[in-house]
Amino acid sequence: MAQVSKKLGLFERVRAVCHSESIPIPGVVVVGDQSSGKSSLLENISGIRFPRSQTTCTRMPCVLQLLSDPTVGEPFAEVSMDPSFADATKCSVLDVEEQIKKATTKHATGNQITKEALYVRVVRREGPQLSLIDLPGITHNADKMEDIHEVTAGLAEEYIKREEMVVLCVEPAMSDFGNAEALKLAKKYDPDGSRTLGVVTKCDDAANAEECDLAEKVGMVRESDVRLALGYHCVVNPSQNDVNEGRSREDHLAKERTVFTESERMRKIPKENWGIEASRG
Repeated sequence: MAQVSKKLGLFERVRAVCHSESIPIPGVVVVGDQSSGKSSLLENISGIRFPRSQTTCTRMPCVLQLLSDPTVGEPFAEVSMDPSFADATKCSVLDVEEQIKKATTKHATGNQITKEALYVRVVRREGPQLSLIDLPGITHNADKMEDIHEVTAGLAEEYIKREEMVVLCVEPAMSDFGNAEALKLAKKYDPDGSRTLGVVTKCDDAANAEECDLAEKVGMVRESDVRLALGYHCVVNPSQNDVNEGRSREDHLAKERTVFTESERMRKIPKENWGIEASRG
């Protein structure tokens, strides 16, 4: 797979890979442990709100299609259980979160995990064009569902093993990449990491930690580091407090820049390896 060019934000890196390899839609699957920041990452990329509460987090695969159409006036969304969007519910982009909650409650009852996918199509006058699949996080806590680890890990494996998929492995900055189950699954089916991009979340935790080897992990400089041909990209997702306080995207991007530029430790991470949007320079 062609090397992704430098000085690109996360979305541009993903789009470049898909374009260079003629990856069909859907071609990008987002995997990671529960609470790794997957849904927040999708929200950050797409500008669409996703459910975040414990009872309505990702419990079913969600295929998100982002489309642009210069003839469109007001942006809109369509939500359906059918990939052809038959009998789709049309709504404003502000109502997508509520529609996902309703579908989750109906099709993944009792906090269960289902393999049945929900399809969400968002059409705007301009913006990114990409399809991403958000999967339930790989979970070990069996409080809600006895075989939850088998189901969530199996679902991730089912998508990762498809050779047409680009895999976004989402890992918190302070996690042990060598023991990360999502990365292990990706390496099983993509040994050289030629279609796997590591996305590192919660980098603000790393900036504030007493000890952190994030720059080394991202740089893959040690023999023990998990190597991916596409490498790693670091981001800071909006916190729940940011969402509750209604902070703007511009405020959040400024916060992200601060995390990566004001700490000597974080400045070791190359500029092309961080930022939810394309870096400038």
